[in-house]
Amino acid sequence: MAAIAGDALKKTVLGLGGFDPFIVTTSADLGMAPEVAVTARCQNNGQSCIAAKRFLVHAEVAEEFTGLFAQKLAVLTVGDPMDPGSQVGPLATESGLADVERYVADAVAKGATVVVGGQRVQRPGRSTSDSGHRGDPGDGDVLRGVFGPVAALYTVDSLEEAIGIANDQLYGLSANLWSEDPGERQAVIRGVPSGMAFVNAWLPATLSCPRRDQAERLRRERSPRLACTRSNAKTVWIGPPSSQQTAGDTAETAE
Repeated sequence: MAAIAGDALKKTVLGLGGFDPFIVTTSADLGMAPEVAVTARCQNNGQSCIAAKRFLVHAEVAEEFTGLFAQKLAVLTVGDPMDPGSQVGPLATESGLADVERYVADAVAKGATVVVGGQRVQRPGRSTSDSGHRGDPGDGDVLRGVFGPVAALYTVDSLEEAIGIANDQLYGLSANLWSEDPGERQAVIRGVPSGMAFVNAWLPATLSCPRRDQAERLRRERSPRLACTRSNAKTVWIGPPSSQQTAGDTAETAE
């Protein structure tokens, strides 16, 4: 954040990350959802404000989704970011890596199960293996503060439970739903007050996608833009039918 001298700075607005949910229902395409989940969690080495962080998976498909997700995480190549063969690079700071290790250890101490990874990679730099952890949503803050390639997987018994867990925090930057059911889609789009909602897709932030934190930046006295301070803009992006998607597809390929 740039410093502003004198009386010009009246209010400080920080655009920070959220605890973004990735909801998987019984109607989800399990050929695509785990593939995109890896991208959604590991973009920029897991250090992305809208990266999926909490994976809320229906009990009927939780075992299959978790197995596929873990397999895809396990084969990612952690290495030098200048090496074209690397898929995951180092974290930004040593303190950031220490925070990730601390959160993972705390989650395990509170009953989470390490599904894959979960330890520092023995190589130069600030690298950790991509990891997935299964836990109890009731544990609250166990894995909420992780800003790195760590995924918290929770098993839920209904979409209503998933929406409730998704909404049990203050920072709703984006949300992701994998479902072929129109009713489930509307329930999440309307029920999760995130600035962006992605259905059967995932898209990095672009200037074409307005979100809630833009409203304060658009404040203009005596201007139509003043209305933006009274509203919460929300982007909804629905990907193409699963049958038309290929492995690794994100919303960028949608028509």
